[in-house]
Amino acid sequence: MIDTLFDIEGKLISLGESTRTHQQDILIMHKGWNKFAPHLAVGIIDFVDDDQNSETIKSAITFEFERDGMTVNNIVVSDNGKINTDANY
Repeated sequence: MIDTLFDIEGKLISLGESTRTHQQDILIMHKGWNKFAPHLAVGIIDFVDDDQNSETIKSAITFEFERDGMTVNNIVVSDNGKINTDANY
């Protein structure tokens, strides 16, 4: 997705590919954090030290990515907690 890109200080950099940033935001945010899409979030930190299995985490990520309009090809959650996503708008 082409979108406006900002640096860490919030200054406008340019236009560019932002799919990865959108994915990171959806993974990190909790429901209600984004006033423009309060329903859209995984809150991945809540899965740390939880008894959820990787299928539950993959299901939550897939649901939220698809809710945002992405086509999800694959999501892999490794045993050490690394998440690899193959999803695009």
